[in-house]
Amino acid sequence: VTLRLLCGLTLLGLVQGWAGGNVIVTLKEGRNLPLLESFGYITGDVDTYVVFNAGHIKRRSSVASNSLAPVWEGSPGSGGQALNLGMHESGAKVTFQAWDADSGLEFGDDPIGGEV
Repeated sequence: VTLRLLCGLTLLGLVQGWAGGNVIVTLKEGRNLPLLESFGYITGDVDTYVVFNAGHIKRRSSVASNSLAPVWEGSPGSGGQALNLGMHESGAKVTFQAWDADSGLEFGDDPIGGEV
């Protein structure tokens, strides 16, 4: 599983001995995603979303439907979907998990992969 991500970190500088900034992750695309479900074998698709975590903050992307190579679009000119993970100290760990969104006919969302 390959998810191409662009992460931006804006540093605020030192404020009373604290260094950190606002973490914004821009999700662009996924490549070579596995076909995980029986319905997908018929339709050839995966409905992918990604959950990002930084500290106690969790953000979920929109669902990119019907693709083994999903692309997320954001506002014009952004080159992807931006997710604001809030203020964190420098070096804070950001993790992500990609999921296949399932309809009510299936048993629940399936994990695809990620960095946890």
